[in-house]
Amino acid sequence: MKILHTEWMRSIGGQAKRVLQELLAIKSFGWEPMLATSTESWIAKAAKKEGIEVIPMEFKGALDIASAWRLVRLVKKRNIDVIHSHSSKDSYPAAYAAKLTGTKLVRTRHMDLTKKPGLLYHLPDAIITTGSKIKKELQTYGVTKPIYSLPSYPDAKEFRPDTALRQEFRQKYGLQGVVVGALTGLKRDKRPHLLIEALKDSEAMLLIAGVSNDEEYFGQISELIKGHENIRFIGYVDPKAFLNAIDIYACPSKKEGVPQSIMQAMLCAKPVVSMDVGGIADLSIDNNLLLAKKEEEFASLLHRLVEDEDLRRSLGEKNYQTATQHFTYEHFKKRLRHVYESF
Repeated sequence: MKILHTEWMRSIGGQAKRVLQELLAIKSFGWEPMLATSTESWIAKAAKKEGIEVIPMEFKGALDIASAWRLVRLVKKRNIDVIHSHSSKDSYPAAYAAKLTGTKLVRTRHMDLTKKPGLLYHLPDAIITTGSKIKKELQTYGVTKPIYSLPSYPDAKEFRPDTALRQEFRQKYGLQGVVVGALTGLKRDKRPHLLIEALKDSEAMLLIAGVSNDEEYFGQISELIKGHENIRFIGYVDPKAFLNAIDIYACPSKKEGVPQSIMQAMLCAKPVVSMDVGGIADLSIDNNLLLAKKEEEFASLLHRLVEDEDLRRSLGEKNYQTATQHFTYEHFKKRLRHVYESF
């Protein structure tokens, strides 16, 4: 089977990593994955390193007839079986090409809906969401196409408890006591400022890792953490080492699908406190996550974890068991293959 993924998004992030994960899964099935995207995008470079064919293409949205026509010619020339789109700007040309060629079309919705779903959700042959909440939202709005809730699951061989990694990372960064961590970067909708406000007077340490591409917000956060030696922004780091080194994983985001970072933290046997957004509740099938509806509740739950070592240990162990039994890359691959073979 030949499957072409299209992606407009250029930056590294959960969505780009998810698309790469799907491409690698297709490759593992013995099928032929292809990716149409900008050569300047992170995913183009990452896919090439994995030996996946990248077709250079700049997507421009609903009126991008040129890209749609290029896709039509590509589909016919390469006998592509499925087009799988992701962002709105590539999904329009992908949909046009699929309908003009009779090719099966899959669309993934990675985040919560921000408005009533339009034409893009009535054209695909199947829709994949990254959580059950998004699936229910689409159904509520009258989308009748088959919808599959399929979160991105991490590789349990890569993310696992590792004492050596923990000791090395903690020594490198001089970490002591209880350490709260977040792989959010400095992005407004990820709301790391909620963590800073909650822990600025705490004895616990706070580490925020990831990238920052918003200079104004970076300046605001820098001002917030001035004078607080227990709070640090450390930029991009190896997530495996980071998650092993911390004691609590926190997700204060305003909007999410089902975050890879939470599942990775679970596989590393870490307790998790999070805002109850997107499909995060799907991961708490054994009441293994502490979920908050309001910001005040989030801060309260976070402080509870900081102060209760036994609770940290029990929730960490429960998270590890839940993740290894239900949320691994092998589970993801089986369910993704089922979607492609359902046509």
